[in-house]
Amino acid sequence: MAFHGIVVSFEQGSVEWKEWRRNGIGSSDASVIEGSSPYKTPRQLFIDKQSGADEPVKFIFDRGHRLEVVIRDQFNASTGMDMQPVCFQHPEHAHLRASLDGFSSDGVILEAKHVGKTVLQEVQQSGIIPAHHYVQMQHQFGVVGVETGYWVGHDGQGSSHSQKVVADRDFIARLFAKEHTFWNAYLSGELPALSAMDALMLEDNPLLQKLAAAKSAYDAASKHYASARLAATAVCTHNRVQGSGLLLSQTTRLGQLDIATIPEVQAVLSKLSPEYLATFRKPDSTSWTVKAIAKDTSDETE
Repeated sequence: MAFHGIVVSFEQGSVEWKEWRRNGIGSSDASVIEGSSPYKTPRQLFIDKQSGADEPVKFIFDRGHRLEVVIRDQFNASTGMDMQPVCFQHPEHAHLRASLDGFSSDGVILEAKHVGKTVLQEVQQSGIIPAHHYVQMQHQFGVVGVETGYWVGHDGQGSSHSQKVVADRDFIARLFAKEHTFWNAYLSGELPALSAMDALMLEDNPLLQKLAAAKSAYDAASKHYASARLAATAVCTHNRVQGSGLLLSQTTRLGQLDIATIPEVQAVLSKLSPEYLATFRKPDSTSWTVKAIAKDTSDETE
């Protein structure tokens, strides 16, 4: 079958492949730019590509690669196809790229995914794959120039499901327009605007430095307090104990009534619209959550 994508001879996971991947827009990048990725924002993608931090984390890549091989072998055995991993580049727009988990000689794409049981069940019941996976496959169809593919989800424990996906050329045109806009901005150094999911970077702010030190001390003290509290209350033989300037009191409270689980209440709630229920909602409240962060390892590979 004829296709317009240009085959690029890279071994997925190699140093050369990582550099090629960084200097273009791949399948997982497409879902970020389109806005459906749960992992990253366009601004984060921009910064990561500039720094080289968008390379897939090694242990995640290795884990995914091992399962990808299993999925591909099982798919080939069950369908009689010969899916093989291959990299493609768009013939006219070299920055549009795709690293395929599998591609057959008759122009069919395989997209192998490690997913949870809930996602697997939802796809089995609805026939609809996760939105960001759909975007990734449409990007692949556009880059390669084919019309059909199979999404195969696997939970890593033996359960899998295959779902046929077809190209939507109107969607691909809109997607590519967004990708071109992102890439042109990237080349000119125009950082995407902050979104609600982005963090404003203030690395040298003295107030944040003080807060970080205070949180570290607080977390350590909280852990120490919890341990000491558990040890002390474990030896209390009465419901009130006093000593060392402390009063320890043991109380028992009735469990909270879970109104929503009452069958009669469920029957009524099912008939009420979300808009109607919203009229009884209490005023919104806003608060800040402070947590220590480590280097992000949640990036999804293609």
